[in-house]
Amino acid sequence: RTVSSLPANVRNWPLPDGSKAWLNAGSRLSYPSTFTNERRVSLSGEGYFRGSSESKKSLYIVSTSTIDVRALGTEFNVSSYPSSGNIEVYLQKGSVKTYFPGAETNGLIMLPGQCLVQNGKKLELKEMDPDILLWREGLYTFKKQKLGKIIEKLELYYDVRINVKDPEILDYEYVGKFRQRDGILTILQVIQKYINLK
Repeated sequence: RTVSSLPANVRNWPLPDGSKAWLNAGSRLSYPSTFTNERRVSLSGEGYFRGSSESKKSLYIVSTSTIDVRALGTEFNVSSYPSSGNIEVYLQKGSVKTYFPGAETNGLIMLPGQCLVQNGKKLELKEMDPDILLWREGLYTFKKQKLGKIIEKLELYYDVRINVKDPEILDYEYVGKFRQRDGILTILQVIQKYINLK
């Protein structure tokens, strides 16, 4: 079975074992109608996963295009938008192991509050900014992020194309928080006032 989340839309999907998945905008989750001992789902985009008591009894694996995340009864966030160039895993509760398929023994075990970033063939751990999970509440936060990265996210979240005529503005930094329902035009107008651009 495959489910998708529309632009600027968060959905809570119950999985066959009673665990839940929240999908961010432009995301797709595929999973079998019935789980076996290995509960595996495939994610493209961003999803937050909360295990159930049933999911503690066997492996629970979220597969992305390049890495797997193995968990037992935990809560974590995986961001794997194809256009972003990297994959990020944020752990809120419990523990997970992140690894390249076929190389689980070389994977990294994460603790709550940690973030794992996959760039190419490297897996790196860093501290997590808890605000990154606010998208589940319909909020998008940007903390000293470059405008180029913000534009990439807005294009994903709202399924639009934003053309930038002056590439210098892509390096401008912005701090702000928006509600999804504010809409792309309102968000761009607020950023425009803050950075003084058109």
